[in-house]
Amino acid sequence: MANQRTHVMDFIRHLATALATAALYSVEHQQVRRLGKFALTSLHSALADRSPVSLLVVDEDIICEGNPLENSMHIGRLVKALKVRGIGHLKFQLGLGEQEFAAFARALIDPGKELASSDHIRFGRVAVRFSQQTAE
Repeated sequence: MANQRTHVMDFIRHLATALATAALYSVEHQQVRRLGKFALTSLHSALADRSPVSLLVVDEDIICEGNPLENSMHIGRLVKALKVRGIGHLKFQLGLGEQEFAAFARALIDPGKELASSDHIRFGRVAVRFSQQTAE
């Protein structure tokens, strides 16, 4: 798990940096593509340790496999990007390819692009409801 956690943190760091770089330049900028490849490589390493990799957004935190990841500016940047798109849960599965990942990253970068689950990337919203029952 510790090794997977390191790979997931590397994935988030590279993806968040790619998002920030794309905001300054463009999605097609050489540095954005390079960071995207690094992110995908880190994600593949995490998937090799244990598949699927699930990420859950709770408030300003990201929970990976039931444990919160250490907060950082990269976590904050990714949480913000996911919240803008209404995403509260991500699941990455083995077999994720470069084109599928690039389409996902482009959609995160550009809120105008349509974002839909794919064969190896599933996402959704998480709703937490509290119920208060009274004893009679």
